[in-house]
Amino acid sequence: AYRDVQPGDRYRLAYVPGRGTELALNDTPLVVISVADFARIYFAIWLGDRPADDGLRAALLAPPRS
Repeated sequence: AYRDVQPGDRYRLAYVPGRGTELALNDTPLVVISVADFARIYFAIWLGDRPADDGLRAALLAPPRS
């Protein structure tokens, strides 16, 4: 479902309860994966107990800066 991007394009990957995990490009949905465990497994790459990058995990979980 991934597509080529141009400068300024943005991908969004979000879990939507009752729907599944949605991949969107510039707010246009590209695919929804409705397998129940997909979001948990996929997001664990960055947010799980053993993330691919500890620093990125910390940054993603940090409170927003004012």
